[in-house]
Amino acid sequence: MKLRRFKAAAVAMAAITTVCAGQAITASAFEYTTATQAQCETQSRMNTFVNKWKYTGSFRAGSSFYNNSSYISGVVVGPAFSSTTISRTYGYNPIYGGRALARMLAEDYFGTRNFVENYCNGKFYKPMLGDQLHLVNGNQEKTVLVTKTTGTIEVVEVVNQRIQYNVTYQNCNGTFVKNNVGWNCDYVTRPIKQGDANADGLVQCYNYYVWSNDLDTINSYSSQIPGGVREDVLKAACSLNNDWDIDYVDYSMLLNNQAVPNGWNTNGRMSGNFGYVKGIN
Repeated sequence: MKLRRFKAAAVAMAAITTVCAGQAITASAFEYTTATQAQCETQSRMNTFVNKWKYTGSFRAGSSFYNNSSYISGVVVGPAFSSTTISRTYGYNPIYGGRALARMLAEDYFGTRNFVENYCNGKFYKPMLGDQLHLVNGNQEKTVLVTKTTGTIEVVEVVNQRIQYNVTYQNCNGTFVKNNVGWNCDYVTRPIKQGDANADGLVQCYNYYVWSNDLDTINSYSSQIPGGVREDVLKAACSLNNDWDIDYVDYSMLLNNQAVPNGWNTNGRMSGNFGYVKGIN
C-alpha cells in the first residue's frame, strides 16, 4: 500500500512545477540557518546558550527588563503559513515585555527572524527547546522561553520586570503549574523548519494522531498552493532543494530524511544539515 502510494505521488508530481506567480522571488531569495534542527533540539547546546546569557550576555539574570521595552519582530505567520496570526501581531511590528525577551533570545538561539504561531491543543502540546510559549491565567498572560523539556519544564521569563532563568513549571496535561498556580498554554511560537510543509512545528512523514502530515501536504502543493498563505515563506520551507518548485524532488528528499529501517522517524525534524528558514535577502 505504501509503495503504491509512493509511486502514485511520483507520477502526479513529476510533470508539475509550481511558480511563484505575482511574487518577485528568486531561488536565492531565502537563506537557511547554519544551526541545524538536530543541534537546536540538543539540551547541551541550550545549556551553553543559557549560560552565556546568565553570566556574560546583554540580558543577565536578575537584570531589569521593563514591560515598555519594545522590539520589532521579524516575519510572523499563523497556522499553515496563514497571513493571519493568532496573536494579531505581524511582521516588523513592535512586541513588548516578556514576549520581546523570548523573541530576542529565540532569534539568537535559532539564527532566524522567521516564526510560525500554532495553538497548543491542550494536553497534546509537547514542549520543545526554544519554544516561545504564551501562557494565560484568567486575564493574566505572559510569554516564556522553554530551556528544558525533560522532567520539569524550565523557562526564561520576566518576573517583576526582571529576567529570571531556570524557572520551573510542572506540565500537567497541558497546564503549566508554578507555585500552585496553573497557566494554560494558549499558543506557541516556533522557528520555521525546512521540511515542515504544514507549519505545525514538526517534520513528519507519518503522524500517529492525525492523518495529515508533511508528505501529504507537499503532494497537495503539486497541484495548488492554498490561498491566504505567505507563499514565499511556505516555499522556503517546502522546496528542500532550494529551486522554488514544490515537486517530486522535494517529496523524495523529505521521505528519505524520515525513513528508518523499521518504519518512520518520529523525532519531528529533518536529519542531516537541514536548518530553519532564515530570511529574505
